[in-house]
Amino acid sequence: MNKSIENLSYVHRTLIHGVVYENSTLLKQSINFHGTLTGSPSLTNSDFDLYLDSFYEHPFRTIRRLNEVVDSVPLTPRVRINLLSDVLNLEILTDNIIFPDTGDEVFNGIPHYLPDGYTDLGSFSDGSSAERKGRAKFRFRKKDLYPQLLFAKKNTSHETNSLYSIEGVQKIISSINHYLGLMYDFDNFNVSEREFSQDGSVAINFYCGEDGKHSFVCRHIAVTAQMMLQSAGIISRLRKGNIAFGGRHAWNSYRVGDEKYLVDFTNGTGVNNPIPLSDEVYQICYIETDDQRNHYKIKRKENQAFSVEKPLQSILKRKLRTTNARSRRQLKKKNKRGG
Repeated sequence: MNKSIENLSYVHRTLIHGVVYENSTLLKQSINFHGTLTGSPSLTNSDFDLYLDSFYEHPFRTIRRLNEVVDSVPLTPRVRINLLSDVLNLEILTDNIIFPDTGDEVFNGIPHYLPDGYTDLGSFSDGSSAERKGRAKFRFRKKDLYPQLLFAKKNTSHETNSLYSIEGVQKIISSINHYLGLMYDFDNFNVSEREFSQDGSVAINFYCGEDGKHSFVCRHIAVTAQMMLQSAGIISRLRKGNIAFGGRHAWNSYRVGDEKYLVDFTNGTGVNNPIPLSDEVYQICYIETDDQRNHYKIKRKENQAFSVEKPLQSILKRKLRTTNARSRRQLKKKNKRGG
């Protein structure tokens, strides 16, 4: 048996079965209203390969299907959240399998789907610090975005059918925008000053103001929003370029049917009213740059392994170790000063 299958939990195997065979019968038979698991999961190498192929070719559709499998089962709210958490864990695990770490290899453009470890290198893949100022690289690890991604799933799981209508997608986008507004502030100056960290990456909570809000510029907001849209199963894309009278900018688009629409979470454009990319407003105000102007790689840290089975516990333990290490350093400094 494929070692990747051996590492899958019972729920993961059941979810994959639901995607491959396009039904949720096994999940309905395997879990009751209160979340008690029964039965014996069976997943072949061929089933797993079909799932991986589906995710690689159609990641948005596959994630949407995973969400729908959970939504089709009558569950308590607590059990539903736990299952959606399992879906998110499976997405991260799948990212790590089919979108491997690219090391220091740099690619041009913006990938249609942003996997775990997506590292944005800005407008320049190399060059002096002066050239890169304001365009420093930043890495997004989905474990750092866990609450945001789970929020997107929670607010979409009951609305999966609405993903096929512009009204339904707009409702979900509005909730994501409200969430981002509560959590984040746009702060161009301070973020630029604080953007560099020791490992060359920027965690989502790297700069937190006195009011408890996280501060970002458009790049951070657009990538965060893109990963939330992906987690909701909305066909979407991160876009970069220039905005009229505003210089360099990053925004998003999403698709319903054959039509693509603008959504700019930084400025609020397209959040409450759909604006097609074919609309004159978009054509005049948003100018996309070509692939040669954008660079990225996929980078993950081996010493920050992510536990698939118990992600939240893994994160909390790591934070606790960091806090304890910081306390020991502070105590050591205090002892050196003799007080």
